[in-house]
Amino acid sequence: MTEPTRGRALCADLQGSIPVLSFTSVAELYFGAHLANWGEQRMRSLESALRPYLMVPYSPDLAKLWGRLKSQARRSGHPLGQNEHSNDLWICATAILYSAPIVTNNKKHFEGMPGVQVLAADPGQ
Repeated sequence: MTEPTRGRALCADLQGSIPVLSFTSVAELYFGAHLANWGEQRMRSLESALRPYLMVPYSPDLAKLWGRLKSQARRSGHPLGQNEHSNDLWICATAILYSAPIVTNNKKHFEGMPGVQVLAADPGQ
């Protein structure tokens, strides 16, 4: 599938959806910005870029699901069961809890987790 064709297909898959970000995705963006010593103008640009998205906050239901998924992933040997992938597991749990697809350039990382739909952001994936 060519890039423009895949882009149109992805847009069709997401038609009518509300774009959401997990709280952990937002935290990772701010971490990267601070680590790179972004100035005030770039930080304002980041905040402006985040405005169209609904940020899904932590909740007790999300924490319960994360705990169940973490134990399942650890037992099955899935990468999301490893501690270094805890933030990605929060993203996965958020997607499952809200029945939202994950759009990512790291599709293989999330595949195999029950109940999650993964869409490749990069047409080549």
